[in-house]
Amino acid sequence: MAQQEINIRKILPIGLIFIGVIFVIVFFSRMTVTIDAGHAGVIFRLLGGGIDTTQTFNEGFHFISPLNKMIIYETRQQETAEDMNVLSSNGLEISVDVSAWYKPEYAKLGLLHSSDVLLFRHSGHRPEV
Repeated sequence: MAQQEINIRKILPIGLIFIGVIFVIVFFSRMTVTIDAGHAGVIFRLLGGGIDTTQTFNEGFHFISPLNKMIIYETRQQETAEDMNVLSSNGLEISVDVSAWYKPEYAKLGLLHSSDVLLFRHSGHRPEV
């Protein structure tokens, strides 16, 4: 029986293609992002300085690096409502219903993320009159 020689020049391209296919299969969910209607995205670059404040991604399907993360915001008009009981100057209790409409600016979503606005909104603090 004759032994066959293993030819590295034939095996190396096949091995590299196999490793590339495995890489794409494993990281495909991290490399693709779908942004729904009425939303926009800001990218966080792990190795590139954090939040990219200059670029905002619109609705649709996007490819990103597996090291990066897409942060998605709702860009439609939203409402926040509060019911407050306050005291008047002569000590009487007044019930106040406050409602505020807001819509984030599409081009400035990166700046919104890097500011303290989101920390305040999700911290549980309530406005006072």
